[in-house]
Amino acid sequence: MTKRKALSLRLAAVASVAALAAIGAGTASAGGGKYGPLSTQGCPTYSTVQPFMPWADLGNYFLGPAADFEGSLTGWTNHGAKIVAGNETYFVNSATDSHSLSLPKNASVVSPSICVTLTTPDIRLFVKNTGAAALLTINMTYTSNAGKPSTVTVGKVSVPAKADWTLTSPVFFLANIQSILSSNNQTWVTFTFVSNGALQIDDFYVDPIKHA
Repeated sequence: MTKRKALSLRLAAVASVAALAAIGAGTASAGGGKYGPLSTQGCPTYSTVQPFMPWADLGNYFLGPAADFEGSLTGWTNHGAKIVAGNETYFVNSATDSHSLSLPKNASVVSPSICVTLTTPDIRLFVKNTGAAALLTINMTYTSNAGKPSTVTVGKVSVPAKADWTLTSPVFFLANIQSILSSNNQTWVTFTFVSNGALQIDDFYVDPIKHA
């Protein structure tokens, strides 16, 4: 093959890729909207850390939006929750943190939208109980392939009475949206935390990298 012919083939391949990118950029993904998938732009780049290494979890996580509860609940939808003094006792986010989120009985709070992909398998957070044995229910809202918002329970965390700060087990949610991610590669979801007791939560992290 001559150099001129090889160059011509290479330029043709580049042009083909560029054309496909242009077509993709102008095509909206199915089921868009507040909880719907993005088009071809990709999820934001999240800065990750390894906050749970003391628990033998070597996963890389990013902190959910304002999920250290050190400021306001801007971006969150609040139903009876409030920021209170007293941080989770492991200070995985920062040694200077000093607050957490109180979820009295029947209170709930909804996170801002978070972009997830096929490599986003689970979430973890800290929970504390100041009263009788209680349950923290974690729901996820997403947009189905039909464009309809749907909500599914992805975790139920039983918290013993008067339990001090404890890290939850990984809460896996990927299976619930596998079909959406298979066709669109990514989607936006929100997580709702519902309490039936006197609970507190803190430092809500999302794992963006699938690992063993």
